[in-house]
Amino acid sequence: MDFLKNFDSYDLKARVYPALLAALPGLATLLAWFPSLLTSNAGAAVLTIINTCGLLYLFAELSRSQGQRAQKQLLKTWGVMPTTQMLRHADTSIDAEVKARYHQHLGGKLGKPLPTAEEERADPDAADKRYGSIVLWLMEQCRGPAHFLVLNENTSYGFRRNLYGLKPIGIAVCFTSLLVVGLFLLDRYPAQRPVTLPSVIATAQTLTPVQVGAIGLSLIVLVGWLFVVHPGWVLEAGKLYARRLLAACDKQLE
Repeated sequence: MDFLKNFDSYDLKARVYPALLAALPGLATLLAWFPSLLTSNAGAAVLTIINTCGLLYLFAELSRSQGQRAQKQLLKTWGVMPTTQMLRHADTSIDAEVKARYHQHLGGKLGKPLPTAEEERADPDAADKRYGSIVLWLMEQCRGPAHFLVLNENTSYGFRRNLYGLKPIGIAVCFTSLLVVGLFLLDRYPAQRPVTLPSVIATAQTLTPVQVGAIGLSLIVLVGWLFVVHPGWVLEAGKLYARRLLAACDKQLE
Protein backbone atom coordinates (compact mmCIF):
# COMPACT_ATOMS: atom_id res chain seq x y z
CA MET A 1 0.00 0.00 0.00
CA ASP A 2 1.62 3.19 -1.23
CA PHE A 3 0.12 5.41 1.44
CA LEU A 4 2.11 3.56 4.12
CA LYS A 5 5.18 5.23 2.64
CA ASN A 6 4.02 8.46 4.30
CA PHE A 7 5.17 7.10 7.67
CA ASP A 8 8.76 6.78 8.91
CA SER A 9 10.04 3.50 10.33
CA TYR A 10 9.10 4.25 13.94
CA ASP A 11 5.62 5.59 13.16
CA LEU A 12 4.87 2.65 10.90
CA LYS A 13 6.05 -0.11 13.24
CA ALA A 14 5.21 1.38 16.64
CA ARG A 15 1.97 3.21 15.84
CA VAL A 16 0.37 2.10 12.57
CA TYR A 17 1.01 -1.64 12.95
CA PRO A 18 -0.60 -1.90 16.43
CA ALA A 19 -3.69 -0.08 15.13
CA LEU A 20 -3.91 -2.36 12.11
CA LEU A 21 -3.47 -5.46 14.29
CA ALA A 22 -6.31 -4.29 16.51
CA ALA A 23 -8.55 -3.91 13.47
CA LEU A 24 -7.35 -7.08 11.69
CA PRO A 25 -10.03 -9.56 12.90
CA GLY A 26 -12.78 -7.15 11.93
CA LEU A 27 -11.30 -6.53 8.49
CA ALA A 28 -10.72 -10.25 7.91
CA THR A 29 -14.30 -11.06 8.89
CA LEU A 30 -15.68 -8.34 6.62
CA LEU A 31 -13.67 -9.50 3.62
CA ALA A 32 -14.40 -13.19 4.28
CA TRP A 33 -18.15 -12.59 4.06
CA PHE A 34 -17.97 -9.89 1.41
CA PRO A 35 -14.96 -10.82 -0.76
CA SER A 36 -16.23 -8.69 -3.62
CA LEU A 37 -15.00 -5.64 -1.69
CA LEU A 38 -11.47 -6.57 -2.73
CA THR A 39 -12.20 -6.13 -6.40
CA SER A 40 -15.17 -3.79 -6.45
CA ASN A 41 -15.20 -0.04 -6.88
CA ALA A 42 -16.42 0.21 -3.30
CA GLY A 43 -13.21 -1.38 -2.04
CA ALA A 44 -11.09 1.00 -4.06
CA ALA A 45 -13.17 3.90 -2.78
CA VAL A 46 -12.56 2.85 0.83
CA LEU A 47 -8.79 2.74 0.25
CA THR A 48 -8.93 6.15 -1.40
CA ILE A 49 -10.84 7.60 1.55
CA ILE A 50 -8.34 6.09 4.00
CA ASN A 51 -5.50 7.63 2.02
CA THR A 52 -6.88 11.07 1.23
CA CYS A 53 -8.79 11.75 4.44
CA GLY A 54 -5.97 10.81 6.77
CA LEU A 55 -7.80 7.97 8.49
CA LEU A 56 -4.58 6.02 8.81
CA TYR A 57 -3.01 8.99 10.56
CA LEU A 58 -6.00 9.00 12.88
CA PHE A 59 -5.45 5.31 13.66
CA ALA A 60 -1.75 6.01 14.31
CA GLU A 61 -2.59 8.87 16.66
CA LEU A 62 -5.15 6.72 18.45
CA SER A 63 -2.48 4.06 18.88
CA ARG A 64 -0.04 6.65 20.25
CA SER A 65 -2.52 8.22 22.68
CA GLN A 66 -3.70 4.84 23.98
CA GLY A 67 -0.06 3.83 24.46
CA GLN A 68 0.70 6.98 26.43
CA ARG A 69 -2.32 6.40 28.67
CA ALA A 70 -1.20 2.83 29.21
CA GLN A 71 2.32 4.00 30.11
CA LYS A 72 0.93 6.33 32.77
CA GLN A 73 -0.91 3.40 34.30
CA LEU A 74 2.17 1.17 34.08
CA LEU A 75 4.29 3.81 35.82
CA LYS A 76 2.02 3.50 38.85
CA THR A 77 3.44 -0.02 39.18
CA TRP A 78 6.95 0.59 37.84
CA GLY A 79 7.49 3.80 39.79
CA VAL A 80 9.94 5.16 37.19
CA MET A 81 10.97 4.32 33.65
CA PRO A 82 13.47 1.43 33.36
CA THR A 83 16.30 3.76 32.28
CA THR A 84 15.97 5.83 35.46
CA GLN A 85 15.77 2.66 37.53
CA MET A 86 18.95 1.25 35.97
CA LEU A 87 20.87 4.42 36.79
CA ARG A 88 20.12 4.01 40.51
CA HIS A 89 23.00 2.81 42.63
CA ALA A 90 20.57 0.47 44.40
CA ASP A 91 19.66 -1.27 41.14
CA THR A 92 21.82 -4.23 40.12
CA SER A 93 20.64 -4.66 36.52
CA ILE A 94 23.91 -3.19 35.23
CA ASP A 95 27.37 -4.10 36.46
CA ALA A 96 28.61 -1.56 39.03
CA GLU A 97 31.78 -0.72 37.08
CA VAL A 98 29.82 -0.14 33.87
CA LYS A 99 27.27 1.98 35.73
CA ALA A 100 30.06 4.08 37.24
CA ARG A 101 31.33 4.78 33.73
CA TYR A 102 27.86 5.82 32.62
CA HIS A 103 27.49 8.08 35.67
CA GLN A 104 30.81 9.76 35.01
CA HIS A 105 30.02 10.40 31.36
CA LEU A 106 26.46 11.59 31.93
CA GLY A 107 27.43 13.70 34.93
CA GLY A 108 29.94 15.52 32.78
CA LYS A 109 27.25 16.29 30.22
CA LEU A 110 24.85 17.45 32.93
CA GLY A 111 27.45 19.84 34.30
CA LYS A 112 27.55 18.26 37.74
CA PRO A 113 28.07 14.74 39.08
CA LEU A 114 25.10 12.42 39.26
CA PRO A 115 23.91 11.54 42.77
CA THR A 116 26.19 9.42 44.91
CA ALA A 117 24.84 6.32 46.63
CA GLU A 118 24.54 8.30 49.86
CA GLU A 119 22.68 11.16 48.18
CA GLU A 120 20.38 8.68 46.48
CA ARG A 121 19.50 7.04 49.80
CA ALA A 122 18.99 10.40 51.50
CA ASP A 123 16.65 11.80 48.82
CA PRO A 124 15.61 9.18 46.25
CA ASP A 125 13.04 11.45 44.58
CA ALA A 126 15.58 14.19 43.92
CA ALA A 127 18.02 11.59 42.58
CA ASP A 128 15.39 10.18 40.22
CA LYS A 129 14.66 13.67 38.89
CA ARG A 130 18.33 14.16 38.04
CA TYR A 131 18.50 10.73 36.42
CA GLY A 132 15.37 11.48 34.44
CA SER A 133 16.78 14.82 33.29
CA ILE A 134 19.96 13.32 31.90
CA VAL A 135 18.04 10.46 30.28
CA LEU A 136 16.03 13.02 28.30
CA TRP A 137 19.29 14.58 27.14
CA LEU A 138 20.67 11.17 26.16
CA MET A 139 17.53 10.34 24.19
CA GLU A 140 17.93 13.49 22.13
CA GLN A 141 21.58 12.63 21.40
CA CYS A 142 20.62 9.17 20.20
CA ARG A 143 18.33 10.20 17.38
CA GLY A 144 19.25 9.54 13.77
CA PRO A 145 20.57 6.66 11.67
CA ALA A 146 23.88 6.50 13.56
CA HIS A 147 21.98 5.08 16.55
CA PHE A 148 19.90 2.47 14.71
CA LEU A 149 20.29 -0.08 17.51
CA VAL A 150 18.71 2.36 19.96
CA LEU A 151 15.95 3.09 17.44
CA ASN A 152 15.25 -0.62 17.00
CA GLU A 153 14.78 -1.15 20.74
CA ASN A 154 12.75 2.03 21.08
CA THR A 155 10.52 0.89 18.23
CA SER A 156 10.02 -2.50 19.90
CA TYR A 157 9.07 -0.81 23.17
CA GLY A 158 6.73 1.61 21.38
CA PHE A 159 5.06 -1.25 19.51
CA ARG A 160 4.43 -3.25 22.68
CA ARG A 161 3.33 -0.24 24.73
CA ASN A 162 0.88 0.95 22.08
CA LEU A 163 -0.41 -2.56 21.49
CA TYR A 164 -1.03 -2.90 25.24
CA GLY A 165 -2.84 0.43 25.18
CA LEU A 166 -5.08 -0.85 22.38
CA LYS A 167 -5.79 -4.14 24.18
CA PRO A 168 -9.38 -3.31 25.24
CA ILE A 169 -10.21 -2.20 21.69
CA GLY A 170 -8.53 -5.27 20.19
CA ILE A 171 -10.46 -7.64 22.45
CA ALA A 172 -13.72 -5.86 21.64
CA VAL A 173 -13.04 -6.19 17.90
CA CYS A 174 -12.39 -9.93 18.27
CA PHE A 175 -15.57 -10.54 20.24
CA THR A 176 -17.60 -8.41 17.85
CA SER A 177 -16.22 -10.31 14.85
CA LEU A 178 -17.08 -13.66 16.42
CA LEU A 179 -20.54 -12.39 17.37
CA VAL A 180 -21.20 -11.27 13.80
CA VAL A 181 -20.11 -14.70 12.54
CA GLY A 182 -22.48 -16.29 15.03
CA LEU A 183 -25.36 -14.17 13.72
CA PHE A 184 -24.54 -15.15 10.13
CA LEU A 185 -24.55 -18.82 11.10
CA LEU A 186 -27.78 -18.42 13.03
CA ASP A 187 -29.38 -16.97 9.92
CA ARG A 188 -28.25 -20.03 7.97
CA TYR A 189 -29.53 -22.48 10.57
CA PRO A 190 -32.58 -24.44 9.31
CA ALA A 191 -35.78 -22.81 10.50
CA GLN A 192 -38.20 -24.71 12.71
CA ARG A 193 -35.57 -27.30 13.61
CA PRO A 194 -34.31 -28.11 17.11
CA VAL A 195 -30.69 -27.51 17.95
CA THR A 196 -28.91 -30.78 17.37
CA LEU A 197 -25.28 -31.63 16.77
CA PRO A 198 -25.88 -32.83 13.18
CA SER A 199 -27.75 -29.61 12.37
CA VAL A 200 -24.97 -27.50 13.85
CA ILE A 201 -22.34 -29.44 11.91
CA ALA A 202 -24.34 -29.11 8.72
CA THR A 203 -24.61 -25.35 9.22
CA ALA A 204 -20.89 -25.05 9.95
CA GLN A 205 -20.13 -26.94 6.74
CA THR A 206 -21.66 -24.10 4.76
CA LEU A 207 -18.64 -21.96 5.68
CA THR A 208 -16.02 -21.40 3.01
CA PRO A 209 -12.33 -22.03 3.81
CA VAL A 210 -11.76 -18.27 3.88
CA GLN A 211 -14.55 -17.78 6.38
CA VAL A 212 -13.16 -20.56 8.57
CA GLY A 213 -9.77 -18.88 8.34
CA ALA A 214 -11.27 -15.56 9.46
CA ILE A 215 -12.86 -17.25 12.48
CA GLY A 216 -9.56 -18.94 13.32
CA LEU A 217 -7.73 -15.62 12.98
CA SER A 218 -10.15 -13.92 15.38
CA LEU A 219 -9.62 -16.70 17.94
CA ILE A 220 -5.83 -16.65 17.58
CA VAL A 221 -5.66 -12.87 17.90
CA LEU A 222 -7.99 -13.00 20.91
CA VAL A 223 -5.68 -15.50 22.62
CA GLY A 224 -2.77 -13.18 21.85
CA TRP A 225 -4.50 -10.20 23.42
CA LEU A 226 -5.39 -12.20 26.52
CA PHE A 227 -2.12 -14.04 27.16
CA VAL A 228 0.70 -12.32 25.25
CA VAL A 229 -0.02 -8.60 25.52
CA HIS A 230 0.43 -7.84 29.23
CA PRO A 231 2.42 -5.40 31.42
CA GLY A 232 5.37 -7.77 31.84
CA TRP A 233 5.72 -8.02 28.05
CA VAL A 234 5.90 -4.23 27.81
CA LEU A 235 8.37 -3.97 30.68
CA GLU A 236 10.65 -6.52 29.04
CA ALA A 237 10.96 -4.31 25.95
CA GLY A 238 11.38 -1.24 28.15
CA LYS A 239 14.37 -2.78 29.90
CA LEU A 240 15.99 -3.80 26.63
CA TYR A 241 15.58 -0.26 25.33
CA ALA A 242 16.99 1.17 28.56
CA ARG A 243 20.09 -1.02 28.31
CA ARG A 244 20.68 -0.07 24.69
CA LEU A 245 20.13 3.63 25.38
CA LEU A 246 22.59 3.69 28.26
CA ALA A 247 25.08 1.67 26.25
CA ALA A 248 25.20 4.62 23.85
CA CYS A 249 27.34 6.34 26.50
CA ASP A 250 30.22 4.02 25.54
CA LYS A 251 29.79 4.96 21.89
CA GLN A 252 29.99 8.64 22.81
CA LEU A 253 33.17 7.99 24.76
CA GLU A 254 34.95 6.58 21.71
